[in-house]
Amino acid sequence: MKSVGIVMKLAVIMTVFNRKDKTISCLSSLSQQKNMPDYEVFMCDDGSTDGTSEEVLQRFENVKTVYGNGHLFWTKGMAKAMEAAVTADGYDYYLMINDDVEFLDSMWQTMFTPFINHSQIGVTGCTKSRSSGELTYGGAKFYHSNGKRYVGEKIVPDNKEYKECDVANWNCFLISKDVVSVVGLIDSVYEHSFGDFDYTLRMREAGIPVYVSNEYVGYCENNTVENTYKDCCLTRKDRMKKFLSPNGLPLKSWGTFSFRYYGSHAIRNFIGPYVKFALSLITGKEGI
Repeated sequence: MKSVGIVMKLAVIMTVFNRKDKTISCLSSLSQQKNMPDYEVFMCDDGSTDGTSEEVLQRFENVKTVYGNGHLFWTKGMAKAMEAAVTADGYDYYLMINDDVEFLDSMWQTMFTPFINHSQIGVTGCTKSRSSGELTYGGAKFYHSNGKRYVGEKIVPDNKEYKECDVANWNCFLISKDVVSVVGLIDSVYEHSFGDFDYTLRMREAGIPVYVSNEYVGYCENNTVENTYKDCCLTRKDRMKKFLSPNGLPLKSWGTFSFRYYGSHAIRNFIGPYVKFALSLITGKEGI
């Protein structure tokens, strides 16, 4: 139970749905970490029909499972798993992960190093494509320029310092119990996207810094556009339906994020993507 000489309790939080092989691969890579403390996984299975939970429970003894109804999607699933972990109490750190990440065995050391001298911080782990080697997920700045606000390019790890960011993906994200005591849980008002960005912006508003890892922590491919609202092979009707679905750009989630963080430009920011998508349907292009 020791990591860098510190005794601690760690809760790993994830949500899964019908990606059994990826889930098993992710948890297997997690179990091979160097100097990682003893941990328990709190996994929300949102109605998988491919035997994910059964296979996980057969292979891994340290997994506690909560179940969804098949309609939670990512943010609500993470909220349910996180609530279970925080309610269980007794954990010093919370590691949020996505099951499509295959971790390098140095992940824990990379993620935990900044916590040796600080408690109220967050660290997001950068992932890269196995095929191209390029950055896929991590953290970015939320810029304020000329009265506009926008998310900048993701910060590439430079192997030297942990750079600060404002918004971070939760493909791999570590916080302490001190952060949770201030910020609370991920907000389940969001359906699929934006919950992770919202949480890190809430941290920043509370004066809690968020850092990007100085090295890559694992492999994770960018999501494909196939069978999404960006897929030009689909009919306009199907693309529109997917665009407004929970894992597209639903009005409630995008509206909540826009009006929380875009100030006087909230209305324009909220409307913009829907106008661009409508134009993409007319032109037959990929979309936003």
